[in-house]
Amino acid sequence: MKLFARPQCPYCKKKMNFMVTWLIRREGEFRCPRCGGISNIVLDAKLSIFGVLAVFTTLILFFVYRYVKNDERPELLLWLLLPIVLFYLLSFFFVRLRKNTRKRRKKAVKAKKAAEPWKTAQLDENTKIV
Repeated sequence: MKLFARPQCPYCKKKMNFMVTWLIRREGEFRCPRCGGISNIVLDAKLSIFGVLAVFTTLILFFVYRYVKNDERPELLLWLLLPIVLFYLLSFFFVRLRKNTRKRRKKAVKAKKAAEPWKTAQLDENTKIV
């Protein structure tokens, strides 16, 4: 699997654009408009590593500019925000779609049978049908 890859449907392999990725990244499931396949949305484990690196880079930049160089210019705020913005832009590449592992069809059939117990129940001699 590529490190920086756009998410794609696990069924039809259609790649999603960045706007769709941004809209679905917080949801739990995604239905592909092309094939209708339902897939789970997961975030890659490397995303947390990049997040921690962005925070530590921002902290190091802050301490270097504030305490080592004694520099207090307001423009430095932009340099401090750069790792966070870069992390946000790179986070689009770490959204993954996985095949749905739940079996929805079997659950629907079991629920239907449970709702109609008289069709599957066996009648004994003492049971009277009214």
